[in-house]
Amino acid sequence: MNVLGIFRGLPGLGRVVGGMALLELLNREFNATCFVYTYSQGIKYASKFSYSIYTVDNIEDVMTLGINPISYSSEKIMKLIHEKSINLIIIEGEPLITFHIKINCPQIIVISLVNPLDIENTANPLSTHNFLNCLLSKADFTISHGLVKVNNNPYYKNLYQINTLLANSFIESKQGILNQTKHNSISVILGGGMEGGNGFTESNLNFLNTVIDLARLQKNFDFNVYGVSELILKHYKTKIPSNVNFQFEVINHDELYKHEFVIARSGRNTTSELLFLNKPAILLTVENEHRKHEQLSNITSAMNKSFVKYRHYKIGDDLHHQILREIQEINSSQEDFQWFPGNYEIKEILKQILY
Repeated sequence: MNVLGIFRGLPGLGRVVGGMALLELLNREFNATCFVYTYSQGIKYASKFSYSIYTVDNIEDVMTLGINPISYSSEKIMKLIHEKSINLIIIEGEPLITFHIKINCPQIIVISLVNPLDIENTANPLSTHNFLNCLLSKADFTISHGLVKVNNNPYYKNLYQINTLLANSFIESKQGILNQTKHNSISVILGGGMEGGNGFTESNLNFLNTVIDLARLQKNFDFNVYGVSELILKHYKTKIPSNVNFQFEVINHDELYKHEFVIARSGRNTTSELLFLNKPAILLTVENEHRKHEQLSNITSAMNKSFVKYRHYKIGDDLHHQILREIQEINSSQEDFQWFPGNYEIKEILKQILY
């Protein structure tokens, strides 16, 4: 069986990690030969695996809804499908390409991985909601993976709902991460990706300002900031305190989560990883209305599932004082809580689809 994974590679890795975990499973358990089509940050992450990687001819072929189906990059996908005799296609974050492939290759099985908020997001106008669901539901099977469950949707005939698919390497390293916890040390995950454009840069600058104000107040803690870009630092003019450390490269989970607790945006993957580790965290939302609704849903779900003090704070003038109060009160361990990623369920779903 030849499998092609097509994953949106920006602004972060949220659409790539789960897809690559699924390709790993197909390769290991179903003897599949896997190929990957991604771009931007997705290329670096996919390069950790031993699969052939293909990318867009021009990054301008990538739009808000993913790869433009009327482009050379799209045609490259179609040629790849025929040249490699692809039998199964896994897609995440590319609704237009999902529709395009089902029109041109109706005989090939397409599995669409989606965030639950792709299907159901009240921040979207009704017309946008209908359009997205029309595109995504053209896949033969849809697997919604995340922290919330959606209602029955008339667009989807074969819809499965599971917890978030996480990196297999992260799942395997859980105990090692928990065994090396550094006390009086905080992990700050900016999120939004390294190539998120001006909106993400401005949002991350506001986040970074809050962290630096907090570090000045809490000098007995080290603040380790992950996801910093050169563009952000170039905009930042204030002297950085000695207890703030910046990390530019995409690092492994052992480094990211070895600290006593975490301050982060409540994206699907980060929130799910924190739940799996049972790691104390303070979660924030972005200002963007669409993403804020998604991230608020993740926070609500996390608060319902875990002891951890997950909180929603809007980035603003007094945020560092609010977080300071939480740091001083936060609990650091609770052994009776367990949350499992969707990786434990996906194998049986694939058996139903493929056999």
